[in-house]
Amino acid sequence: MSVPEPIYFGPAHSPLFGWFHPAKSGQQIRSGLVICNPFGYEEICVHRSVLAFANAAAASGIPTLRFNYFGSGDSADSDPDADLLGQWVLSVHQAVDELKLRTGISRVNLLGIRLGATLAALAGAERTDISGYVAIAPVVQGRLYMRELKVLGNTSYPSAQQGVQPEAGIEAGGFVLRDETVRVLSKVDLRKLTSKPADRALLIKRDDMPESFDWSQELGRLGTLAQSVDWPGYSEMMATDPVYSKIPHQIVRDVIGTLHTWSDDQNRAISGDVQQIEKVPAQHKTVQMAPGVVETPVQLNTGRSTLFAVLTQPIQRDADAAPKQPSVGVIMINSGAVYHIGQSRMWVEFSRKWAAAGITCLRLDISGIGDSTLRPENEENVAYPTNALLDVEVGVKYLHGLIGNEECHLMGLCAGATHSFKYALIGQHLKSITLINPATFYWKRGIVFDLRVKANPADGSEAASKLKIFTWGPWRKLLTGKLDYRYLFRVLSLRLWTYIQPEVATLARMLRCPLNEDMVADIQKIHRSGTTMRVIFAQGEHGITLLRNYCGRKMAMLLNQGQMHVDYVENADHTFTSLDARKRLLKLLEGNTFNRSV
Repeated sequence: MSVPEPIYFGPAHSPLFGWFHPAKSGQQIRSGLVICNPFGYEEICVHRSVLAFANAAAASGIPTLRFNYFGSGDSADSDPDADLLGQWVLSVHQAVDELKLRTGISRVNLLGIRLGATLAALAGAERTDISGYVAIAPVVQGRLYMRELKVLGNTSYPSAQQGVQPEAGIEAGGFVLRDETVRVLSKVDLRKLTSKPADRALLIKRDDMPESFDWSQELGRLGTLAQSVDWPGYSEMMATDPVYSKIPHQIVRDVIGTLHTWSDDQNRAISGDVQQIEKVPAQHKTVQMAPGVVETPVQLNTGRSTLFAVLTQPIQRDADAAPKQPSVGVIMINSGAVYHIGQSRMWVEFSRKWAAAGITCLRLDISGIGDSTLRPENEENVAYPTNALLDVEVGVKYLHGLIGNEECHLMGLCAGATHSFKYALIGQHLKSITLINPATFYWKRGIVFDLRVKANPADGSEAASKLKIFTWGPWRKLLTGKLDYRYLFRVLSLRLWTYIQPEVATLARMLRCPLNEDMVADIQKIHRSGTTMRVIFAQGEHGITLLRNYCGRKMAMLLNQGQMHVDYVENADHTFTSLDARKRLLKLLEGNTFNRSV
């Protein structure tokens, strides 16, 4: 299989980031493929699926480029108050031009998912070199899509909406569209295109709701040979959380087959003679992403996988002065299965702001998540892989090689917080760890969070606050034989352990009996190593109860002696979905984490 290459392209003052997947060596190249992402949280959910599309296409002989639009992913930031639709369509044009430049091909196929399919259609209608167009659940009417985003913003995260309204536009799933973009997007209607987006089109319908109309008929009137299909896999790919997202293998296989059918037909119609093309080699380079800030794609070998990270650094301003090693560095670890941009792209926002203040940041994907390859012994999109600490160690050693051993900080949200805590128990030379909304401190292989009882309530489950075993309903089911006895026993035993665990731990410490999960001893160990431990909770997080249960009567002592620091953010949910909550989180991090003004 060909090895994908991280690249920057587009204007030097505002570069786009992407991955070029060259065709398998020795294969004849007929056409290429550009993949257009959906918007916002949907893009995070489908990230590994987009990677699967690109890998499959390249392995079959189709060079592929997947990329981030302006203001998204790892690409340069854009003016949020501008018309982003126009900038995103321009991004598609630049991606097509880049793929043609790197490969020498003359014809390109576009594959778009949701809003990405819309952008691909708009760009394709302005070009004459698009031979094929694949649209997965395309957004045909922008007005209906804006309505959908408004519903998502109003209902998905009620705990983060307690009287806090977005500054302007629409805020959905942690991503913001300002008024101008909302206005322009609302006017989009692909049924009114006056030019065809491609010679051929494949429209893949949603499998989670019926389509209101068949857009293929309008495409046919424009001269596009269009086909609509019902292939399963969309809903599983677009899961509500990226950790549950599944690659739609049937769709991937059938899309690649369709692209080859189109290519074969086209070449028979022309001459059937396909030329061997020498591709332009991709370059790993450092680019300026913001005033005083440069970024570099980094690939780290673990021996069992290749980790991907983005290094964000301050620019050396005085060219005549001897270069100085930066003294402060931060590693940001995946939150769950969200790739290295972070929830709502906040790792990108934070790292670029901090780099402008002189702090080096590394946004790291652990194995099997984001753009890091999978260890053979693991599975994809696993938030708590068994080898996570080995991956973190590789990242820490790399950062220490850049900044020395002066001040290295480790930071993570949810699962990333757990990995940070566990690494601090075995790692060295950490100035601080910042644990943001840890769902558990002691994850064990085999523990599965489900919708009824998400493991032990003392391990961060929200189920403890939702179980209603002391109401008449469950007992009525028990008496009528409709309640699972094993489930009831599990609930009762977990509830009981939640109450007695702190006292058992206290007694064990008094008797000097070793504990497998001794939070107090572990916090003290981290403190003795010279590492500051900070924990940040959204107000009302069950992790607060988790921490109190583990520490018991020692909690006040740990706080008073400065062995641990705990802060709270009001009106925020688990992933700091609202823009207002992220701003307050950023302010808290800057005030407490670094020994300098940012």
